[in-house]
Amino acid sequence: MQGLNPPNDSSSKNNPSLGGPFLKVPVELLQYCLENGLLPVLRTFLTLKIGGSGSIDISGCRLIAYCEILGYNSPKTISNHV
Repeated sequence: MQGLNPPNDSSSKNNPSLGGPFLKVPVELLQYCLENGLLPVLRTFLTLKIGGSGSIDISGCRLIAYCEILGYNSPKTISNHV
């Protein structure tokens, strides 16, 4: 059985032992969101982070698509979260 070792820099993008590509999210951010009831905001953040590469234009068709992905009724919800 293999132990869990942090990935080295060369495999930070795609590590087969961790199941493929993964996101780097600060533990403090996750803890803060859990303690303060901000899970919907965290969910929006993670979805936009997965869908973009740093900066993302969330207007028009893309905004409506993200609403459908997240199950929100209004694009205003995403705008309030970012």
